[in-house]
Amino acid sequence: MQREYRVKIYLLIPVIFTGLSLIALIGAYEITDYVRRAGQEPFRFVVYWALIIISLCGAVSILVARRIMRPLERFIDRVERNSIFRASRTRGQTQAQPEQPEAQRPADEFSRMTQVFDHLSEILDVIEARELFPSIVGQSPAMRAVMAQVKSVAQSDATVLLLGESGVGKDLVARTMHDMSPRRDHPMVSLNCAAIPEGLLESELFGHERGAFTGAHERRLGKFELADKGTLFLDEIGDMPLSTQAKLLRVLQDKTFERVGGNRPIRTDIRIIAATNQDLSERIRDQRFREDLYYRINVVRIPIPPMRERHGDVVLLAHHFLALHGQEYSIDDKALNALSLYAWPGNVRELANVMERAAILCDGVVKMEHLPPELLNLQQSGSKDGAELLPADERHGAQATDNPLADALPFSDSLDEHLARVEKDMIRRALKQTGGVQVRAAELLGIKDRSMWHRVKKHGIVVGKMENAKK
Repeated sequence: MQREYRVKIYLLIPVIFTGLSLIALIGAYEITDYVRRAGQEPFRFVVYWALIIISLCGAVSILVARRIMRPLERFIDRVERNSIFRASRTRGQTQAQPEQPEAQRPADEFSRMTQVFDHLSEILDVIEARELFPSIVGQSPAMRAVMAQVKSVAQSDATVLLLGESGVGKDLVARTMHDMSPRRDHPMVSLNCAAIPEGLLESELFGHERGAFTGAHERRLGKFELADKGTLFLDEIGDMPLSTQAKLLRVLQDKTFERVGGNRPIRTDIRIIAATNQDLSERIRDQRFREDLYYRINVVRIPIPPMRERHGDVVLLAHHFLALHGQEYSIDDKALNALSLYAWPGNVRELANVMERAAILCDGVVKMEHLPPELLNLQQSGSKDGAELLPADERHGAQATDNPLADALPFSDSLDEHLARVEKDMIRRALKQTGGVQVRAAELLGIKDRSMWHRVKKHGIVVGKMENAKK
């Protein structure tokens, strides 16, 4: 059997030119030594040798360009002509500015290739997330990071601890992890530890024998037996009583348990996914959670971001929840602004309830009057971070359009223009509130300092005016 060798390009090119340099050096030395021993002047022969090496390097460079760079250039051109790529890149760029045409295209080819490959990788990440996680709606970097962790952990049997505020969708992430795991053909059983009274929680988990306590008229299987070969999801594990925590710890260590009122050990083969919205470290300090159990369940920890950190996902989720009601709905411009600016303390669960209310009250178009009072107050008092709806002049300007389909759309301008205008307005107001200090404004908006700097530059915001306004 013939062995195949694979050579990496980034190693091959340096090896080729390093080899040519060594050949040139050794050849020049040998020629000089030979000619001097023959009693002749070596200069003419060295010049001939240099011309040969220069021609050889030129030929190799042309070969590299033809075999490597030209196909790469053709690929870049095809990607840039792709409609999906162009539409996606437009969302990340500022709106058309005739006076700054260089903002649309990098100055040199290497920067252009780097930019195309970076953006192409982002598009592939979004597509991968959509294909692998069809039940999770979200394309923000924060959620893509969660999906990447879920994908890497799903194939193992490691115990996972999901952390996040109430309503962020921890149960949905747990279900997705189970569906991607080798245990997908076996049951996933869920139990909310905070919803079961302390006296019944042990029976729910481990089951009970007939006559174990008053009212136990027959044997009952617990969650551990029902989830055998599958996954057990323990939601709100931080609220589990200490007595039950000790028994759960034994199951995690020995993979065996006994039913309430029974004395026969039962072996179980399950994967445990736990979730909580509490700070377990603080509960350990308060002696309300066992430290040894914490280390047992904290094998892989995945934090689920709240809605205020999932920039761009609010609009996607709003339309997703409206679509669940089986009718075509749209959201008008003002209502969409309010949804984007609201802090969503109840996270995805609150957004789902708001959109259900709106779908019931509206006649196909969700408007401000169909939203609850806390979102209506954004028009007068502003959002949690002081952000209000768009200024009147920008709102009126946004309504002016020659688009014949404007009446059929949820807002009068394009989606890219609308989202860029909302982003610019939020950045301006955050800068105004912080006196032009970009680091503090970035903290208010929940983004990184470098991202803040790029967005300020992209929208052409003059930070000096914000500093003067604060003074």
